[in-house]
Amino acid sequence: PVLRMAPVMQQEYLLHTARKTLSTIATKDDIETLHTALGSSEPATVTIAADALARAEGEAAKEALTKLLAAE
Repeated sequence: PVLRMAPVMQQEYLLHTARKTLSTIATKDDIETLHTALGSSEPATVTIAADALARAEGEAAKEALTKLLAAE
């Protein structure tokens, strides 16, 4: 639900809150969804997912996040 709402979050404080919330509650069960969200065309969704993935998957997220940075 948080990732689906990301595109309509226009205020920075909403994005920050969503990022912190998802990073706190994301678990290993969410990793596939977070990887999928990295491919979103919505920058807010990608930002929120990247932070949560880094925390949920740890070092294993390094490859996906490196590809994300290289694509920019």
